[in-house]
Amino acid sequence: MSDSAVMDPTVADSGVMDSTKLKIEANKVRKRELLEELQNLKKQTSQKEAVHKAKKNLDQKRTYKSNRLTHKERKPNAVIKPKVHSLIRENVMMKGMKVSEAMEAFNVSRRQIQRIKAEDPNNVKVQKKRPSKFTDDMKTELLLELDQKSTTTLPEMVAFIED
Repeated sequence: MSDSAVMDPTVADSGVMDSTKLKIEANKVRKRELLEELQNLKKQTSQKEAVHKAKKNLDQKRTYKSNRLTHKERKPNAVIKPKVHSLIRENVMMKGMKVSEAMEAFNVSRRQIQRIKAEDPNNVKVQKKRPSKFTDDMKTELLLELDQKSTTTLPEMVAFIED
């Protein structure tokens, strides 16, 4: 090197600048690498969280299905003891227990509970008939009734019409 190059302050500064530029560039490269690493970590974390959540939901669905009675546990054509019959009838009909709750509590099928409800001796089945049309004869009877009793109330009129 020549003496003029060593004495020239711009050349000396450029050497110093080169080392600081190199440090800056190295820091930028390190920053990019750390940023990429952080992004990869975020991506992996979100994927792991998604997998964990999916497994949790899957486990919940599996436990829901395992709580239900299978056809083997229910024994659809099994003979039910009269004591259990009366308990089911009492709880479902009298106390208002839901059929699904009774299925789980007494370990019987839905159809068996429906049969027990249908066989109930206290259950009075009244088939409703279609109401007849309001004919002219009915109108005249009603008008005669109103003429005879001027203080007839609405419930009395309804009872008279239904008879």
